[in-house]
Amino acid sequence: MEDGVHVYPEAEIRGYQAIEDRVEEAYEEFVRKGGFVFKLSSEVQSHHNLVRFNWEMVPASGGEAVAVGSDCFVLSGDGRIRFDYQF
Repeated sequence: MEDGVHVYPEAEIRGYQAIEDRVEEAYEEFVRKGGFVFKLSSEVQSHHNLVRFNWEMVPASGGEAVAVGSDCFVLSGDGRIRFDYQF
């Protein structure tokens, strides 16, 4: 399968290049310019072709989380992310 899909509350992005672009934009905004880091806030759980985990965005200098969320990946047969549902 050539396409991946990233679904989050505000939009749906299709295609691996579009997903990569979104990740790069988020890194630029929140990590490089914003001074935040993303950390796991749960164990990574998997079941057959599903993977889920919770995350938080915290100031790199320390402090409380300013954003939290979770992702659920549906993997394709070759192990690539087919769907990424972000909450």
